[in-house]
Formats: sequence, structure tokens, C-alpha cells
Amino acid sequence: MSHTQNKIKMKKYFLISQVVSLLFLFPVFTNAQEKVLLKTNLLGWSMGNLNIDLEFPVSPYVSVGLGGSYNPWQYMSSQRLQHLILRPEARYYPCRVFRKYFFGLQGLYGVFNAGGLNIPFFSLKEKRYIGTLWGTSVIGGYQFPIGKHWSFESLIGIGYIDTRGKLYELPRCGNLIGRKTASYLGITDVALSFIYVFN
Repeated sequence: MSHTQNKIKMKKYFLISQVVSLLFLFPVFTNAQEKVLLKTNLLGWSMGNLNIDLEFPVSPYVSVGLGGSYNPWQYMSSQRLQHLILRPEARYYPCRVFRKYFFGLQGLYGVFNAGGLNIPFFSLKEKRYIGTLWGTSVIGGYQFPIGKHWSFESLIGIGYIDTRGKLYELPRCGNLIGRKTASYLGITDVALSFIYVFN
């Protein structure tokens, strides 16, 4: 295993440990706050991304949250869009927390291993790209209840993402092509989330 792959593996373990730590703190949040939301993005599941989010209030109009997305799958032949991503965020609800419209800021950090795909503006048809990514976005959306403990949310994020890593030839264990840095400005998140409300 290459030095770069070892570094990516260590970063992946670090990110997993942060998610696990948050889940251990979850009972504290549920006891300390009026409501805590446990969410999952249905659009993410449709693309094979295992994902979960937690959100809890810090004032009558402001909430903070942390989401995670993990894709371990390899598709046909050498096609893959494997990643582990964390998304911390802060939201402001003009009406009241967890009600109707909201807007806020979202951070993004993760590791990825992508290859064999025709990604818009960055073709990886004959290459594999391994590295890290970070970014920030402005988010907005709408949340509405569908029951005492159930809710639904739509969200869109627009912002900037920076990726840094190494390009390799396909298939797996191909020769190193070189280092690659790429930037993206545009839509960074789209979500239709199903929510369970703890209160």
C-alpha cells in the first residue's frame, strides 16, 4: 500500500472516530435539549451513500448539526466514487427553530477514491483520483412536520470545494500519473431528508 493510501486510510479512521464520538454524545444532547433531529438524505441513499445527520437547537432560532456520508462501493469494473465526508453546519430559522424556512453555513471535509467515471468538468474515465477535499457552502431550505415525531426537509447548498490528491492509471494499482489539485464553485449539496424528532 502506498504512502498516500496509508494517509487516506488514517484520515478515514479519524473521521469515523469523530462520527462515533458524536453518537456517544447523542444521549447527552437528547437530555439537554428540547428537541433533537436524526435525519437521513433519501437522495444520498439512491446513489448508494450511507448517511446520517444530527441537529439540535442552541437558541430559539439557531441550531447546529453534524452530518456524515460514506460510500464504500465499487461499481462495474473499476468504477467507484468512494468517500467519507463530514458536514458541520449552523442554521438560522426566522420563525422558530425546526420550523419552516432556514438558511445557514455548512462546512465540508472528507477523503475520497474516485475513478472510471465521466464526472462533469473533470473526466476520470481512464484515471483514479485519491485525496482529500474541503469546502464551505451557503445553505437554505424548508422543514415541515408530518407527525409528532416525524418531519421532512428539502435543502440546497451553493459554495466552494477544493480537492487535493494524486492521479493514478486504471485499473487498481496503476502507475502514478502525478499530483492533482482541483476547485469547484456551484451546487455542493442537495437533500430530501426524512427526519425523526426526539423530544
